[in-house]
Amino acid sequence: MTTSYPDDADGDVLGAMAESGIDMTKPVTIEFIVDAPNEQKAKSIEADAAAVGYPAIAEFEDGDPEEGIEPGWVVSIEVEMAPAYQPIVDLQKKLQGFAEAHGGQVDGWGAMIDEADYSGGE
Repeated sequence: MTTSYPDDADGDVLGAMAESGIDMTKPVTIEFIVDAPNEQKAKSIEADAAAVGYPAIAEFEDGDPEEGIEPGWVVSIEVEMAPAYQPIVDLQKKLQGFAEAHGGQVDGWGAMIDEADYSGGE
């Protein structure tokens, strides 16, 4: 069964995941990243996310000059969920609300995939 996704960054990632053979019906760990302007704001975003049941970790990342990634404070929120478009978009909107309240912004998401998450590939 082929699923089509909206033509945006989230849809592109989900489409690539599905095409690679990942079982899109099985929950995987999805990590959402929120950029924060400083440690205090990162800790506030972390607390807001945790208060509604999303485990979060605020930490300083060194960045990667070769990749054009600036050092700074980020909040990582890991959620076990099936990789489905609307739930991911809805959660990003909720996290964006926490981020904006503290001068931050959602920077995207990624899925933690292991071989057991693939359906039928060798």
